[in-house]
Amino acid sequence: MPITVRDYLTYYCDLTALPRRSDLKLLAEYCDCCCCYSSSSSSNNGDGDGDGDTNNGGGSGGNASSHEENNPNHSNSNRHKEHALNRDFLRRLASHPDEYKTKFVQGYIGWVHLVQLLQLPNTIPLAHWIALWPRLQPCLYTISSSAQVHPNTIHLTVAVTQAKRRALLPRAMQIPQKKNDNHQSNNNLNNNKNDGDNNNNKDKDHHDNVHNNNDDDDDDDDDDIWFQGLCSSFLARRPRTLRALVRPSSFRLPPNPSTPILLIGPGTGIAPMRAFLQERHFQRQQQRHQQLTAGAVGPTILYFGCHAPDVDFLYHDELREYQRQGTLTELHVAFSRPSDGSKSPKVYVQHLLLQPPNAASTYRYIVHEQAYVYVCGGVPMGHDVHAALEQILAMPPSPFPPFVPEASSQSQSSHDNVLSSSLSMSPKEYLEEMTRQGRYVQELWS
Repeated sequence: MPITVRDYLTYYCDLTALPRRSDLKLLAEYCDCCCCYSSSSSSNNGDGDGDGDTNNGGGSGGNASSHEENNPNHSNSNRHKEHALNRDFLRRLASHPDEYKTKFVQGYIGWVHLVQLLQLPNTIPLAHWIALWPRLQPCLYTISSSAQVHPNTIHLTVAVTQAKRRALLPRAMQIPQKKNDNHQSNNNLNNNKNDGDNNNNKDKDHHDNVHNNNDDDDDDDDDDIWFQGLCSSFLARRPRTLRALVRPSSFRLPPNPSTPILLIGPGTGIAPMRAFLQERHFQRQQQRHQQLTAGAVGPTILYFGCHAPDVDFLYHDELREYQRQGTLTELHVAFSRPSDGSKSPKVYVQHLLLQPPNAASTYRYIVHEQAYVYVCGGVPMGHDVHAALEQILAMPPSPFPPFVPEASSQSQSSHDNVLSSSLSMSPKEYLEEMTRQGRYVQELWS
Protein backbone atom coordinates (compact mmCIF):
# COMPACT_ATOMS: atom_id res chain seq x y z
CA MET A 1 0.00 0.00 0.00
CA PRO A 2 1.53 3.35 -1.03
CA ILE A 3 2.32 5.86 1.71
CA THR A 4 3.49 9.45 1.74
CA VAL A 5 7.11 10.41 2.30
CA ARG A 6 6.12 12.13 5.54
CA ASP A 7 4.47 8.98 6.88
CA TYR A 8 7.48 6.90 5.88
CA LEU A 9 9.90 9.20 7.69
CA THR A 10 7.60 9.49 10.72
CA TYR A 11 6.65 5.87 11.29
CA TYR A 12 9.25 3.73 9.59
CA CYS A 13 12.63 5.53 9.80
CA ASP A 14 14.81 6.20 12.84
CA LEU A 15 16.25 9.61 12.02
CA THR A 16 17.82 9.93 15.49
CA ALA A 17 19.99 6.85 14.93
CA LEU A 18 23.76 7.13 14.79
CA PRO A 19 25.21 7.10 11.25
CA ARG A 20 27.72 4.32 10.72
CA ARG A 21 31.23 5.03 9.53
CA SER A 22 30.40 3.39 6.21
CA ASP A 23 27.51 5.85 5.88
CA LEU A 24 29.86 8.78 6.46
CA LYS A 25 32.17 7.47 3.77
CA LEU A 26 29.29 7.31 1.31
CA LEU A 27 28.11 10.83 2.21
CA ALA A 28 31.64 12.09 1.58
CA GLU A 29 31.34 10.83 -1.99
CA TYR A 30 28.22 12.94 -2.48
CA CYS A 31 30.10 15.98 -1.17
CA ASP A 32 32.90 15.18 -3.60
CA CYS A 33 30.45 15.08 -6.51
CA CYS A 34 29.05 18.46 -5.44
CA CYS A 35 32.56 19.90 -5.28
CA CYS A 36 33.14 18.85 -8.88
CA TYR A 37 29.77 20.24 -9.92
CA SER A 38 30.45 23.56 -8.18
CA SER A 39 33.85 23.85 -9.81
CA SER A 40 32.37 23.18 -13.23
CA SER A 41 29.59 25.71 -12.70
CA SER A 42 32.07 28.29 -11.50
CA SER A 43 34.22 27.87 -14.62
CA ASN A 44 31.25 28.11 -16.96
CA ASN A 45 29.97 31.26 -15.27
CA GLY A 46 33.35 32.90 -15.68
CA ASP A 47 33.49 32.42 -19.46
CA GLY A 48 30.96 35.04 -20.43
CA ASP A 49 30.64 36.31 -23.98
CA GLY A 50 30.47 39.96 -23.01
CA ASP A 51 26.77 40.40 -23.70
CA GLY A 52 25.81 40.67 -20.04
CA ASP A 53 25.88 43.60 -17.67
CA THR A 54 28.30 42.06 -15.19
CA ASN A 55 29.90 44.56 -12.83
CA ASN A 56 33.59 43.72 -12.44
CA GLY A 57 34.01 46.10 -9.56
CA GLY A 58 36.00 48.64 -11.57
CA GLY A 59 33.22 51.14 -12.15
CA SER A 60 32.68 54.20 -10.05
CA GLY A 61 30.36 53.75 -7.10
CA GLY A 62 30.71 49.93 -7.20
CA ASN A 63 30.04 48.12 -3.89
CA ALA A 64 32.39 45.17 -3.30
CA SER A 65 30.18 43.57 -0.66
CA SER A 66 27.13 43.81 -2.85
CA HIS A 67 29.16 42.45 -5.73
CA GLU A 68 30.19 39.35 -3.71
CA GLU A 69 26.63 38.65 -2.67
CA ASN A 70 25.28 38.87 -6.21
CA ASN A 71 28.19 37.20 -7.96
CA PRO A 72 27.32 33.55 -8.75
CA ASN A 73 31.02 32.74 -9.04
CA HIS A 74 31.60 33.82 -5.45
CA SER A 75 28.56 31.85 -4.21
CA ASN A 76 29.65 28.71 -6.05
CA SER A 77 33.14 29.12 -4.67
CA ASN A 78 31.82 29.26 -1.11
CA ARG A 79 29.68 26.19 -1.64
CA HIS A 80 32.64 24.40 -3.17
CA LYS A 81 34.82 25.15 -0.14
CA GLU A 82 32.04 24.13 2.25
CA HIS A 83 31.44 20.81 0.52
CA ALA A 84 35.19 20.18 0.39
CA LEU A 85 35.48 20.74 4.14
CA ASN A 86 32.56 18.42 4.81
CA ARG A 87 33.98 15.79 2.47
CA ASP A 88 37.38 15.79 4.18
CA PHE A 89 35.76 15.78 7.62
CA LEU A 90 33.48 12.83 6.84
CA ARG A 91 36.30 10.85 5.26
CA ARG A 92 38.51 11.40 8.29
CA LEU A 93 35.79 10.25 10.68
CA ALA A 94 35.08 7.20 8.51
CA SER A 95 38.71 6.13 8.73
CA HIS A 96 39.42 7.06 12.39
CA PRO A 97 37.29 4.99 14.84
CA ASP A 98 38.47 6.87 17.92
CA GLU A 99 37.55 10.28 16.55
CA TYR A 100 34.25 8.90 15.28
CA LYS A 101 33.49 7.57 18.76
CA THR A 102 34.37 10.89 20.39
CA LYS A 103 32.49 13.19 18.04
CA PHE A 104 29.56 11.04 16.99
CA VAL A 105 28.93 8.27 19.49
CA GLN A 106 29.65 10.30 22.62
CA GLY A 107 28.22 13.39 20.95
CA TYR A 108 24.88 11.74 20.15
CA ILE A 109 25.04 12.95 16.56
CA GLY A 110 22.08 11.39 14.76
CA TRP A 111 21.07 11.59 11.12
CA VAL A 112 18.90 14.68 11.56
CA HIS A 113 21.58 16.51 13.50
CA LEU A 114 24.23 15.53 10.95
CA VAL A 115 22.22 16.91 8.04
CA GLN A 116 21.46 20.14 9.91
CA LEU A 117 25.04 20.52 11.10
CA LEU A 118 26.87 20.00 7.82
CA GLN A 119 24.15 21.27 5.47
CA LEU A 120 24.75 18.31 3.22
CA PRO A 121 24.10 18.74 -0.50
CA ASN A 122 20.46 18.99 -1.48
CA THR A 123 21.31 17.20 -4.71
CA ILE A 124 21.26 13.80 -2.98
CA PRO A 125 18.21 11.93 -4.37
CA LEU A 126 15.46 11.05 -1.93
CA ALA A 127 15.74 7.38 -2.90
CA HIS A 128 19.37 7.42 -1.78
CA TRP A 129 18.43 8.98 1.56
CA ILE A 130 15.79 6.33 2.13
CA ALA A 131 18.38 3.64 1.42
CA LEU A 132 20.73 5.22 3.96
CA TRP A 133 18.35 5.94 6.82
CA PRO A 134 17.94 3.00 9.21
CA ARG A 135 14.55 1.43 9.73
CA LEU A 136 12.74 1.87 13.02
CA GLN A 137 13.40 -1.19 15.19
CA PRO A 138 11.09 -2.54 17.89
CA CYS A 139 12.09 -1.73 21.45
CA LEU A 140 11.53 -4.63 23.83
CA TYR A 141 10.50 -4.12 27.45
CA THR A 142 9.84 -6.65 30.16
CA ILE A 143 6.30 -6.38 31.48
CA SER A 144 6.28 -5.23 35.10
CA SER A 145 2.80 -6.39 36.06
CA SER A 146 1.03 -9.68 36.62
CA ALA A 147 -1.69 -10.76 34.20
CA GLN A 148 -3.57 -12.28 37.14
CA VAL A 149 -3.65 -8.97 39.01
CA HIS A 150 -4.05 -6.65 35.99
CA PRO A 151 -5.68 -8.70 33.22
CA ASN A 152 -6.64 -5.67 31.09
CA THR A 153 -3.53 -3.51 31.38
CA ILE A 154 0.22 -3.83 30.91
CA HIS A 155 2.69 -1.97 33.10
CA LEU A 156 6.16 -0.99 31.89
CA THR A 157 9.16 0.32 33.79
CA VAL A 158 10.95 2.78 31.52
CA ALA A 159 13.41 5.63 32.09
CA VAL A 160 13.46 8.52 29.66
CA THR A 161 16.93 9.01 28.20
CA GLN A 162 17.90 12.62 27.57
CA ALA A 163 21.30 14.09 26.72
CA LYS A 164 22.07 17.77 26.50
CA ARG A 165 24.13 18.84 23.51
CA ARG A 166 24.97 21.98 21.60
CA ALA A 167 22.50 22.96 18.90
CA LEU A 168 24.68 25.46 17.01
CA LEU A 169 27.90 23.50 16.76
CA PRO A 170 30.74 24.78 14.58
CA ARG A 171 30.82 23.12 11.22
CA ALA A 172 33.02 20.31 9.99
CA MET A 173 36.44 20.45 11.60
CA GLN A 174 35.25 21.95 14.89
CA ILE A 175 32.48 19.58 15.99
CA PRO A 176 33.00 19.19 19.76
CA GLN A 177 31.76 16.52 22.12
CA LYS A 178 28.34 17.22 23.48
CA LYS A 179 27.61 18.61 26.85
CA ASN A 180 24.88 16.55 28.40
CA ASP A 181 22.92 15.31 31.32
CA ASN A 182 21.04 12.12 31.90
CA HIS A 183 17.63 12.65 33.37
CA GLN A 184 15.28 9.91 34.43
CA SER A 185 11.55 10.27 34.43
CA ASN A 186 8.96 7.96 35.83
CA ASN A 187 5.73 7.60 33.91
CA ASN A 188 2.66 5.50 34.32
CA LEU A 189 1.51 3.87 31.08
CA ASN A 190 -1.55 2.30 32.64
CA ASN A 191 -4.52 3.66 30.69
CA ASN A 192 -7.06 2.31 33.20
CA LYS A 193 -8.04 5.30 35.31
CA ASN A 194 -9.35 3.08 38.07
CA ASP A 195 -5.95 1.43 38.48
CA GLY A 196 -3.89 3.43 40.95
CA ASP A 197 -0.61 1.56 40.67
CA ASN A 198 2.35 3.83 40.16
CA ASN A 199 4.39 2.76 37.15
CA ASN A 200 7.92 4.02 36.61
CA ASN A 201 9.40 3.89 33.18
CA LYS A 202 12.89 3.35 31.83
CA ASP A 203 14.30 3.00 28.35
CA LYS A 204 16.65 -0.03 28.29
CA ASP A 205 17.62 0.14 24.59
CA HIS A 206 19.57 3.49 25.30
CA HIS A 207 22.72 4.37 27.20
CA ASP A 208 22.66 4.43 30.98
CA ASN A 209 25.97 6.25 31.41
CA VAL A 210 26.27 9.56 29.57
CA HIS A 211 29.61 11.21 28.78
CA ASN A 212 29.98 14.71 30.20
CA ASN A 213 32.02 17.47 28.60
CA ASN A 214 32.49 20.60 30.67
CA ASP A 215 34.96 22.39 28.42
CA ASP A 216 32.27 24.79 27.18
CA ASP A 217 30.99 27.09 29.89
CA ASP A 218 28.30 28.69 27.74
CA ASP A 219 25.00 27.58 29.27
CA ASP A 220 22.72 29.64 27.08
CA ASP A 221 19.59 27.50 26.84
CA ASP A 222 18.76 28.97 23.44
CA ASP A 223 21.84 27.27 22.01
CA ASP A 224 21.11 23.89 23.55
CA ILE A 225 19.04 21.01 22.25
CA TRP A 226 18.32 17.65 23.78
CA PHE A 227 19.03 14.23 22.46
CA GLN A 228 16.05 12.11 23.43
CA GLY A 229 15.68 8.36 23.43
CA LEU A 230 13.29 7.65 20.59
CA CYS A 231 10.98 5.12 22.21
CA SER A 232 11.21 6.29 25.82
CA SER A 233 10.48 9.91 24.88
CA PHE A 234 7.47 8.80 22.86
CA LEU A 235 6.15 6.83 25.83
CA ALA A 236 6.80 9.76 28.15
CA ARG A 237 4.33 11.82 26.16
CA ARG A 238 1.71 9.24 27.17
CA PRO A 239 0.19 8.65 23.75
CA ARG A 240 -3.45 7.64 23.66
CA THR A 241 -2.63 4.67 21.43
CA LEU A 242 0.52 2.84 20.44
CA ARG A 243 1.52 -0.27 18.56
CA ALA A 244 2.72 -3.12 20.73
CA LEU A 245 3.56 -6.77 20.33
CA VAL A 246 3.32 -9.05 23.36
CA ARG A 247 5.51 -12.11 23.19
CA PRO A 248 6.34 -14.84 25.73
CA SER A 249 8.97 -13.97 28.33
CA SER A 250 11.87 -16.08 29.51
CA PHE A 251 10.94 -15.14 33.08
CA ARG A 252 8.57 -17.75 34.51
CA LEU A 253 7.83 -18.57 38.12
CA PRO A 254 8.61 -22.10 39.37
CA PRO A 255 5.81 -24.64 38.75
CA ASN A 256 5.66 -25.25 42.50
CA PRO A 257 4.70 -22.03 44.35
CA SER A 258 6.51 -23.26 47.48
CA THR A 259 9.90 -23.05 45.70
CA PRO A 260 12.01 -20.10 46.91
CA ILE A 261 12.90 -17.44 44.36
CA LEU A 262 15.89 -15.11 44.44
CA LEU A 263 15.29 -11.85 42.52
CA ILE A 264 18.20 -9.58 41.54
CA GLY A 265 17.12 -6.47 39.65
CA PRO A 266 18.82 -3.09 40.19
CA GLY A 267 17.38 0.01 38.56
CA THR A 268 14.66 -0.73 36.05
CA GLY A 269 15.73 -4.35 36.15
CA ILE A 270 13.10 -4.51 38.86
CA ALA A 271 10.40 -4.71 36.16
CA PRO A 272 9.95 -8.51 36.02
CA MET A 273 10.58 -8.76 39.76
CA ARG A 274 7.60 -6.48 40.40
CA ALA A 275 5.46 -8.75 38.22
CA PHE A 276 6.65 -11.77 40.23
CA LEU A 277 5.82 -10.05 43.50
CA GLN A 278 2.31 -9.25 42.27
CA GLU A 279 1.87 -12.86 41.19
CA ARG A 280 3.17 -14.24 44.51
CA HIS A 281 0.91 -11.89 46.43
CA PHE A 282 -2.02 -13.09 44.34
CA GLN A 283 -1.09 -16.72 45.06
CA ARG A 284 -0.96 -16.00 48.80
CA GLN A 285 -4.38 -14.36 48.67
CA GLN A 286 -5.80 -17.33 46.77
CA GLN A 287 -4.46 -19.77 49.36
CA ARG A 288 -5.82 -17.65 52.18
CA HIS A 289 -9.21 -17.45 50.49
CA GLN A 290 -9.33 -21.20 49.92
CA GLN A 291 -7.93 -21.84 53.41
CA LEU A 292 -5.16 -24.03 52.09
CA THR A 293 -2.36 -24.96 54.48
CA ALA A 294 -0.32 -27.31 52.27
CA GLY A 295 1.99 -25.98 49.59
CA ALA A 296 2.30 -22.48 50.99
CA VAL A 297 4.02 -19.87 48.81
CA GLY A 298 7.77 -20.09 49.34
CA PRO A 299 10.26 -17.37 50.32
CA THR A 300 10.82 -14.42 47.97
CA ILE A 301 14.13 -12.56 48.30
CA LEU A 302 14.76 -9.34 46.37
CA TYR A 303 18.09 -7.56 45.80
CA PHE A 304 17.51 -4.08 44.42
CA GLY A 305 20.01 -1.32 43.67
CA CYS A 306 19.72 2.40 42.94
CA HIS A 307 21.61 5.66 43.43
CA ALA A 308 19.95 6.99 46.54
CA PRO A 309 16.74 6.35 48.52
CA ASP A 310 15.30 9.78 47.73
CA VAL A 311 16.30 9.75 44.06
CA ASP A 312 15.41 6.52 42.27
CA PHE A 313 14.15 3.96 44.77
CA LEU A 314 11.51 2.63 42.40
CA TYR A 315 8.29 1.25 43.90
CA HIS A 316 9.54 2.01 47.41
CA ASP A 317 6.13 2.07 49.09
CA GLU A 318 4.92 -0.94 47.14
CA LEU A 319 7.94 -3.03 48.14
CA ARG A 320 7.65 -2.05 51.80
CA GLU A 321 3.99 -3.03 51.77
CA TYR A 322 4.78 -6.43 50.26
CA GLN A 323 7.41 -6.87 52.95
CA ARG A 324 4.96 -5.91 55.69
CA GLN A 325 2.38 -8.36 54.40
CA GLY A 326 4.89 -11.21 54.17
CA THR A 327 4.90 -11.59 50.38
CA LEU A 328 8.45 -10.26 50.23
CA THR A 329 10.52 -12.32 52.67
CA GLU A 330 13.73 -10.29 52.43
CA LEU A 331 14.49 -6.92 50.82
CA HIS A 332 18.13 -5.90 50.34
CA VAL A 333 18.82 -2.49 48.80
CA ALA A 334 22.22 -1.23 47.62
CA PHE A 335 22.76 2.53 47.29
CA SER A 336 25.63 3.41 44.99
CA ARG A 337 25.47 7.21 45.37
CA PRO A 338 23.96 8.23 48.70
CA SER A 339 22.60 11.78 48.63
CA ASP A 340 23.46 12.50 52.27
CA GLY A 341 26.94 13.68 51.33
CA SER A 342 28.68 10.72 52.95
CA LYS A 343 31.84 9.39 51.35
CA SER A 344 31.02 5.78 52.03
CA PRO A 345 32.07 3.23 49.38
CA LYS A 346 29.69 2.55 46.55
CA VAL A 347 27.66 -0.58 47.19
CA TYR A 348 26.06 -2.65 44.44
CA VAL A 349 23.82 -5.71 44.51
CA GLN A 350 26.74 -8.12 44.02
CA HIS A 351 28.36 -6.69 47.16
CA LEU A 352 25.22 -7.36 49.17
CA LEU A 353 25.16 -10.94 47.91
CA LEU A 354 28.69 -11.48 49.20
CA GLN A 355 28.00 -10.21 52.71
CA PRO A 356 28.44 -13.22 55.03
CA PRO A 357 24.80 -13.56 56.22
CA ASN A 358 23.42 -13.10 52.71
CA ALA A 359 25.98 -15.42 51.15
CA ALA A 360 25.11 -18.16 53.63
CA SER A 361 21.36 -17.84 52.99
CA THR A 362 21.90 -17.65 49.22
CA TYR A 363 23.93 -20.86 49.35
CA ARG A 364 21.23 -22.56 51.38
CA TYR A 365 18.40 -21.44 49.09
CA ILE A 366 20.20 -22.44 45.88
CA VAL A 367 21.82 -25.71 46.94
CA HIS A 368 19.54 -27.15 49.61
CA GLU A 369 16.15 -25.68 48.69
CA GLN A 370 16.57 -25.64 44.89
CA ALA A 371 15.68 -21.97 44.58
CA TYR A 372 15.18 -20.25 41.25
CA VAL A 373 17.45 -17.24 40.53
CA TYR A 374 16.36 -14.36 38.26
CA VAL A 375 18.70 -11.54 37.19
CA CYS A 376 17.61 -8.50 35.17
CA GLY A 377 19.58 -5.36 34.30
CA GLY A 378 22.72 -4.23 32.51
CA VAL A 379 25.34 -6.60 31.13
CA PRO A 380 28.15 -5.48 33.51
CA MET A 381 25.89 -6.02 36.51
CA GLY A 382 24.92 -9.45 35.21
CA HIS A 383 28.56 -10.47 34.91
CA ASP A 384 29.29 -9.20 38.42
CA VAL A 385 26.34 -11.07 39.92
CA HIS A 386 27.32 -14.25 38.08
CA ALA A 387 30.86 -13.98 39.47
CA ALA A 388 29.45 -13.40 42.97
CA LEU A 389 27.24 -16.49 42.71
CA GLU A 390 30.21 -18.58 41.58
CA GLN A 391 32.18 -17.30 44.55
CA ILE A 392 29.35 -18.17 46.94
CA LEU A 393 28.94 -21.66 45.52
CA ALA A 394 32.70 -22.27 45.51
CA MET A 395 32.98 -22.03 49.28
CA PRO A 396 31.37 -23.92 52.14
CA PRO A 397 28.45 -22.14 53.74
CA SER A 398 30.82 -20.71 56.35
CA PRO A 399 33.05 -18.96 56.94
CA PHE A 400 32.78 -16.34 54.20
CA PRO A 401 35.35 -13.66 53.39
CA PRO A 402 34.86 -10.15 54.81
CA PHE A 403 32.70 -7.76 52.84
CA VAL A 404 34.81 -5.32 50.81
CA PRO A 405 32.61 -3.09 48.59
CA GLU A 406 35.44 -1.51 46.61
CA ALA A 407 36.98 -4.85 45.69
CA SER A 408 36.65 -5.67 42.01
CA SER A 409 33.65 -7.92 41.63
CA GLN A 410 34.46 -8.81 38.04
CA SER A 411 37.64 -10.64 38.88
CA GLN A 412 37.28 -14.37 38.73
CA SER A 413 37.29 -16.11 42.03
CA SER A 414 40.36 -18.14 42.83
CA HIS A 415 38.01 -20.81 44.11
CA ASP A 416 36.36 -21.52 40.74
CA ASN A 417 37.46 -25.15 40.77
CA VAL A 418 37.01 -25.76 44.49
CA LEU A 419 34.12 -28.09 45.21
CA SER A 420 31.75 -27.30 48.05
CA SER A 421 30.88 -30.00 50.51
CA SER A 422 27.36 -30.14 49.02
CA LEU A 423 28.20 -29.86 45.32
CA SER A 424 29.27 -32.66 43.03
CA MET A 425 30.45 -30.25 40.34
CA SER A 426 32.24 -26.93 40.06
CA PRO A 427 30.26 -23.72 40.68
CA LYS A 428 30.49 -22.84 36.99
CA GLU A 429 29.06 -26.21 35.98
CA TYR A 430 26.39 -25.97 38.67
CA LEU A 431 25.16 -22.59 37.34
CA GLU A 432 25.20 -23.96 33.80
CA GLU A 433 23.07 -26.88 34.96
CA MET A 434 20.70 -24.46 36.70
CA THR A 435 20.40 -22.55 33.41
CA ARG A 436 19.51 -25.74 31.53
CA GLN A 437 16.88 -26.53 34.14
CA GLY A 438 15.39 -23.04 33.93
CA ARG A 439 16.40 -22.27 37.53
CA TYR A 440 18.87 -19.54 36.60
CA VAL A 441 17.51 -16.92 34.18
CA GLN A 442 19.23 -13.72 33.09
CA GLU A 443 17.81 -10.91 30.98
CA LEU A 444 20.54 -8.37 30.33
CA TRP A 445 20.93 -5.36 28.06
CA SER A 446 23.88 -3.23 27.05
